[in-house]
Amino acid sequence: MAFPFLTVIARMAVYEIYRRASLLSIVNRDFAGEVANQGDTVKVILPETPTVQDAGGVFAADAASPSVIDVKLDKWRETKPIKVDMATISKADRDVLGLYATPIAEALMGDVEAAILAEFAATANALNDPAAGTVVPSGIDGIGVELKAKFDALKAPIDGRFVVAGANFEAEYWKAFGTTSTGSVDQMIAGTMGTKLGQTYLSVAAAENGARLGYGVHKNAIALVSRPVKPSPLAPNTMAVADYNGLGITIEMWHDPGSSCDLIKGQFLYGTKAVTGKMFKVGKKAA
Repeated sequence: MAFPFLTVIARMAVYEIYRRASLLSIVNRDFAGEVANQGDTVKVILPETPTVQDAGGVFAADAASPSVIDVKLDKWRETKPIKVDMATISKADRDVLGLYATPIAEALMGDVEAAILAEFAATANALNDPAAGTVVPSGIDGIGVELKAKFDALKAPIDGRFVVAGANFEAEYWKAFGTTSTGSVDQMIAGTMGTKLGQTYLSVAAAENGARLGYGVHKNAIALVSRPVKPSPLAPNTMAVADYNGLGITIEMWHDPGSSCDLIKGQFLYGTKAVTGKMFKVGKKAA
């Protein structure tokens, strides 16, 4: 059993990731929480789209055939070790433990969200031609109506439509819809600007690159599978795992004899995979 303060740090880190993350909330997450190892493959069951038939007919067993995809846990990432003061950390004061949990959470969150953006870029580039215009769309038509039409053409369910906006597209959003966010405080922390025409807009500066201003993404477009790293049986007290709502991390602490320092790090084991084609690039228009 891990030291209690390590378990608290792990839980606080998961909470901070879940509260602050933008892109983690707009992908299809697998919610199992068992520990795993790098290279393991996880099967994710995707729900079917039901049709309607006359009642009372014979049920065919093969009629229930949900899609199953395999997502490999191929990304085992960790933070660089940071020094800890055992005399202070062992007192388990939550404010002190938060000094370690928060930076670990921010580093791991930044890494996994960069991987999600890379999956967006690879998938969207394969689905449509790169944006080649020079003018940023503007007005309610360019910022909202045209994007809704693209989602409609993809037959993306109205629940789960997101627009990931870079800085220039975000600026046009505020001009078109006003500067009052419709999100809660926690949503604003995570970059939520508001919901218009059934689309939730998120501010993610890294989504913009040249003529690409961002992405239109349905929640079922990308799958993310995360598992806590399986603790070593030789380190039962110095490795703690925590998972919540599809996010799992491992916190590990050890003593380095070379520097005579106590060190701590966070680990995040995950995999991402494109599931559907219900996403598109938001690009500049021709002048």
